[in-house]
Amino acid sequence: MAVLVGAAFVLGGVSETGKKQTNPASLANLRESQKPIHGVYEITVGQAETRELADRIMAVLEGDADIIKPADAAACSVLAVLLRRLQQADQYLDAEGIVGPKGEVRPLLPVVVSMANTSLRYLEALGATPQARAKLGVSTGRALDLARLMAQADEAGTIEEGGDTNERDTGQMEE
Repeated sequence: MAVLVGAAFVLGGVSETGKKQTNPASLANLRESQKPIHGVYEITVGQAETRELADRIMAVLEGDADIIKPADAAACSVLAVLLRRLQQADQYLDAEGIVGPKGEVRPLLPVVVSMANTSLRYLEALGATPQARAKLGVSTGRALDLARLMAQADEAGTIEEGGDTNERDTGQMEE
């Protein structure tokens, strides 16, 4: 079908100059329909649950040695975001499966692997892994506290599907 648009002649979605014509409105609709439904990216550093987890991580890391400084708060905040996003992604993949309806691996899976690797690097940088503590000459008591902290966060279920937060009080770690 040929259409005269302005001074250009368009034939079947291709202009006379040979460039394909696109409709920006239809592209915007396409982007909206591709918005992820897993809620992972809705978790941000500014959310109360993220700040609370970052504060709890800082408290655990400060417990054994004087190697954690206020400047490490940013790294703890990023780690908290990563850990909450990993938890959200895990819940989504548990519910939906790692393979989609057409047999393809869900696009979230490589993101989860990347977030897990990045989380590990942050944990190592903060001295929260056995190897990192050994390099720093720090006691291993911290590992048990951090593991307990993560187990409590998992049990508390602070994240529901879609990235919304649960209203239950997660409480403080018992000593």
